[in-house]
Amino acid sequence: MGGGARSRARAKKRAGESRKAYEARERKKPDEAEPLLYLCTFEIYRGGLAGYRVQVIRLSDLFIPSDTPITIFCPKSQAPNSNSTEVLRQFAFLDGEHVPGHMGFGFLGSRIVLAGGRFLNPWMRHKPKPTYVLETDQSVEPNPRFISTRGTPNPKPPYMIPELEPEKRRPWMREIDGKLYALSGDHIGYAAFEVFDPRTDHVWASLPSLPIRNLPIGIDGLSLSSCAAVGTKILITLPLKSRVAVVKILCFDVAHPERSWTTLEEPPWWQFNSVFPDFYNEVLVLDLEDDDCEKLLFTYDFEYCQIRVSSMKLSNEGEPKCIQPLDEIDLPDAFKNLDDFLATSYSCAHLGGRRVCFSFVHLLTLLVFTFEFSYSISGIFSVKALGHRLFDYYSNEELRSIVLGGCFVL
Repeated sequence: MGGGARSRARAKKRAGESRKAYEARERKKPDEAEPLLYLCTFEIYRGGLAGYRVQVIRLSDLFIPSDTPITIFCPKSQAPNSNSTEVLRQFAFLDGEHVPGHMGFGFLGSRIVLAGGRFLNPWMRHKPKPTYVLETDQSVEPNPRFISTRGTPNPKPPYMIPELEPEKRRPWMREIDGKLYALSGDHIGYAAFEVFDPRTDHVWASLPSLPIRNLPIGIDGLSLSSCAAVGTKILITLPLKSRVAVVKILCFDVAHPERSWTTLEEPPWWQFNSVFPDFYNEVLVLDLEDDDCEKLLFTYDFEYCQIRVSSMKLSNEGEPKCIQPLDEIDLPDAFKNLDDFLATSYSCAHLGGRRVCFSFVHLLTLLVFTFEFSYSISGIFSVKALGHRLFDYYSNEELRSIVLGGCFVL
């Protein structure tokens, strides 16, 4: 057998192993397992070293209002303890000179994925940037840890997620229909769009790139844009050059990749910068039980320190027709009363039903706010606060800053 045939045979075998592992992993967890909220942070230490921490909190612990901050000492290495009485428990930690900074968080099934990034030390810019996978199901992985396929002898099929190349700072990653999509770009107008299918592939497959070079956007257009998944469609908003509050909307339907990106009609927008804050800030899109043509958007306005809620009307083809404001949700007083309160990063998650969680980082404090909303058929929106928590990271001389990279319910 020639070298090419052997390579194809090995690739076919790996694809088969990956497909079987994926199908096995996607079986439902036992009903008695309480869902957990996974809080993922990127941390910068003295000397330009990067660290990534995953902590967990039970959903039942989120629905308790508490104004008293809890001090978190956060050792770099600590084994998870499912019987711990701590409210916020460390689940996994990754650091080292080989670990790049500004990696993106995503999830695929029950696995948290950490990919992309760039090294903070300029002397290491050309080093490989492996993808790390963290299995959250402890019945499968009793000792959870970040695992990389690079340099790992005979890695298990569930961890066969290759690295993103070349350097990609904080890629936006989203699981849609069992596939992981990654979109990354920078301020000069470069954008890469890729997909990883664990059932068939062992590489990232390139998808049509964003047609942005011919659009009238400023040099910072991509970094000021936003990305959201609505059903099978990925929407990118781009502010037009010299036109305040006017955007271009690009749409890619993952169900029909052959159609490439399309430019949508400009719908009526309300305060564009509040509805879609920017490319790296999150927009939580929720379905409504009784209306397939309307979605709710939740995002955070850094300037006014409020959660903004909007209604997105869709066409019969699932494309946005208009976005209208519904409400502005104030943060708990315990948050706003902090000295010089200013959230530097945030993430949001759907807790099931009509419950939503927003997590923020202020200096070295982690804040978690949960609420339940109601939305009538006549368009009346209301909110009931469920609980809030404050966690102060113990500040030592090494820890410089914390960035919230994502929060997921798994």
